[in-house]
Amino acid sequence: MTEDLTFGFNLSANSVPILSLPALEFADVPNKFAIFIKQKSIWFWNFLGYASCYKYNIKKGHSRYKLFLLLMQGVGAGAYWFFDTFFIITPFIIGVIKNSYLIILLSLISFLIFYILPQFVLFLKLPEALFNQGFKKKAKDLKEVSFLKLLPSLCLIIFTNSVGAWIASAKYMKYLFTGRMPVKYKTGD
Repeated sequence: MTEDLTFGFNLSANSVPILSLPALEFADVPNKFAIFIKQKSIWFWNFLGYASCYKYNIKKGHSRYKLFLLLMQGVGAGAYWFFDTFFIITPFIIGVIKNSYLIILLSLISFLIFYILPQFVLFLKLPEALFNQGFKKKAKDLKEVSFLKLLPSLCLIIFTNSVGAWIASAKYMKYLFTGRMPVKYKTGD
């Protein structure tokens, strides 16, 4: 319960205000795709811990209504992440099966609008945000990177976004049956 999502759940249950800070986190992001997928499964594990947070805070006497809203928020975000790959690939596959160029075109346009465009806007704004927070060298380095060169890797990450969630869910099911939590998922709770 000490990871970001579960910690945020517990703070919210205790009516501790959570503020968005104008800060950036520099973290070690794996540079190998298989390890990146594994890291995503570790991040997703926290959504699976929301039920434990709910039960923990019920025992502490917190409002069931408030806890239910927090639980549904987590379940909704987790479900979106779990099905994200289906949202991307399914419309395209339907277009191919139905031999409909219109459906294929709509799926590609939605992919560009809802996935690539937000990343591009973030990419454009990030150097200024880095510069304003005192990371001048990182801002300068980022300005020298071409978004087009990042696009293939970005598309691969987007198309496989749910894979980590699927792996975590499978490991969670195993955990429920065996009672043994995978070592990498132990977060201090």
